Amino acid sequence: MKGIRAETEILMQPVLSREIIEEGVPGNIRKAEHFLPVLRKLVLYLKELMKERSTQIKSPLSLVCELQEKHFVEQRTLKFMHQRLQILLNTLQVDRVEDFSALSLVTNLASLLATYYKGFSVIVEPYPSSQAVFDPHLQFYCLDAALATKPVFKKFRNVVLTSGTISPLEIYPKILQFEPKVSRAFNISLPRNAI
Repeated sequence: MKGIRAETEILMQPVLSREIIEEGVPGNIRKAEHFLPVLRKLVLYLKELMKERSTQIKSPLSLVCELQEKHFVEQRTLKFMHQRLQILLNTLQVDRVEDFSALSLVTNLASLLATYYKGFSVIVEPYPSSQAVFDPHLQFYCLDAALATKPVFKKFRNVVLTSGTISPLEIYPKILQFEPKVSRAFNISLPRNAI
């Protein structure tokens, strides 16, 4: 039972390496009375970031640096925010964890920002829809497909990639940084009304 719970907790974490998940939470957020003010600073910073009326594209590193300079929140602290929130919810024996999903998303974002720099961007869009309604969205984008597929290739022995648009076929193993065992291309043409 303990092994299943540990595996479930690892799967619930953001896409962090096992070393980070198993590493101890830093002392400056180990106690709830220290963690909650840091979490508050993080939420206030994100609110401030989303008040801008123009689209912003920022690197994770620039956001981490801003948090360090303006709010004195260290990168190592950010890296463990998600894990620390989960520990707090478990300690308080919270039954309805879904009530804290917004906070979980914020701490998840903080952990990802502090962990991944290369190949990622944060985009804040104040007017995401075609209407001129201010409804800011903050999104964390992986711009490097090799980073996104790496955990899949590590976890599974066999991975099948299929697409109607992979062309030229030889370039994808280079982009995704893997060595294919079998590679096949089929010429198929379908009439327009095919489903």
